Amino acid sequence: MTDLMYLNSKQRTDILGDIKLTLDDLGLRKERKKNNLIDKNTASKDINIEKFKKCIIDASATISIVNSPDNISLEVKTFLHDKNISSPIAIIDPQLFDEIDGHGLNITNEYDRNDITVSMTKAWMAIEETGSLIMKSCPRNPTSLNFLPDYHIVILDRNSIVHNMNQVWKELRESKKSLPRTINIITGPSRTADIEHTIQLGAHGPRSLHVIVI
Repeated sequence: MTDLMYLNSKQRTDILGDIKLTLDDLGLRKERKKNNLIDKNTASKDINIEKFKKCIIDASATISIVNSPDNISLEVKTFLHDKNISSPIAIIDPQLFDEIDGHGLNITNEYDRNDITVSMTKAWMAIEETGSLIMKSCPRNPTSLNFLPDYHIVILDRNSIVHNMNQVWKELRESKKSLPRTINIITGPSRTADIEHTIQLGAHGPRSLHVIVI
């Protein structure tokens, strides 16, 4: 096999040109462009919530499922109690703030990294096959709340879970709104194995991630 790195510009151009012609002859490039690399069979809404839960847990995160937003506060109280956390919860999203306010939780719409160790944000989408959360940045959902606090609580709508990453890209392409400045894909809490090849949580972000599915 020829290594393209060791060829001059003309030789690389000739080889890549031959590959392009071959693909054109096979009709592969045209078919890929037509389908936009999205598998048409992924449009099913039959999400396996148990598979999603397993992926969340395998990624060292925790998950709970509630029937309505009114039940979120109880799950949050349980999470804070289990972790022995007394810090206020930073919530910037006005809608989420209003849903949680009045349920006996200590919440604030200002984040001070010196005093607050818990944040609550809302996921835009999630991926069933990996347990990943898709977070779009915006003024009401700043990226800082995804990574700076030690404990991150994420609220997720059950209908926002899709099978795979292809469907996320498809949704972005078809969205009539402009793209956000940042899209974060979060799978479990932050971790590293740089220290003696032992997994350490909280290396570059939250040490704990809890997902509440409505």
